[in-house]
Amino acid sequence: MPLTLDVSSTFYGRWFESLLHVVGRYSLESHVLSDVTAPTSPDWVRMDCVVRTWITGTITDALADTVIEPGNTARTSWLAIESQFRGNRETRALHLDAEFRNFKQGDQDITTYCRKLKGMADALRDLDEPVQDRTLVLNLLRGLNGRFEAIGLHLCRGHPFPTFLQARNDLLLEELNMEATAPATALTTTTTAPSTVLRPPSAPTVPSAAPAQQRQQAPPQPFNSGGWGGKRTQRGKRGGGGRGPVNTSG
Repeated sequence: MPLTLDVSSTFYGRWFESLLHVVGRYSLESHVLSDVTAPTSPDWVRMDCVVRTWITGTITDALADTVIEPGNTARTSWLAIESQFRGNRETRALHLDAEFRNFKQGDQDITTYCRKLKGMADALRDLDEPVQDRTLVLNLLRGLNGRFEAIGLHLCRGHPFPTFLQARNDLLLEELNMEATAPATALTTTTTAPSTVLRPPSAPTVPSAAPAQQRQQAPPQPFNSGGWGGKRTQRGKRGGGGRGPVNTSG
């Protein structure tokens, strides 16, 4: 059997049915469903040991320490496990029903959310408090997170009202569509976003008075005799030497 029952497991009903299928395949269901024993029959004792081995192999050590006693028959172990999960039925059903109706999706994916919710409904059924499929769907839709608000409203208004399997399939499809469109949206946002480089503000430029002070304090430049003015003076001297004094007398 692929199921391993623990003290805190919520799938006792499935374990119960699966083990019945196994023992029924070999026509040994009387070893767990009937109080009639035949301890003097070697065949009965041998088959009862086989069923006890199957039971012990499908429960955890913690549960086995609680329900398995030396010398127990398969029927005794079977009833002890049943009492572990169905004892104090009313109190257990009260607490489980409150947990079931207040269960929210949070950040869980749809598969995990539906599996846990369905497990609570199955556990309530094992406590003789079956949950109707319509109630299960309503609780499923009520606990969805905000991302599935639109599809939740659509399912609530469906005619006919969807079954749990139909609602789960529609929610899974919506989740796949969200995952498919999320990368494209992120890529578009990254491509079209303007590239802004933040630069630190530059310090205000204050005109310096140092050059003006230097110009005021600069000493006068000496006269350059080799400059343009000096050459003009020399040409003037040469011109004056060529001409004599003008005789203005009659």
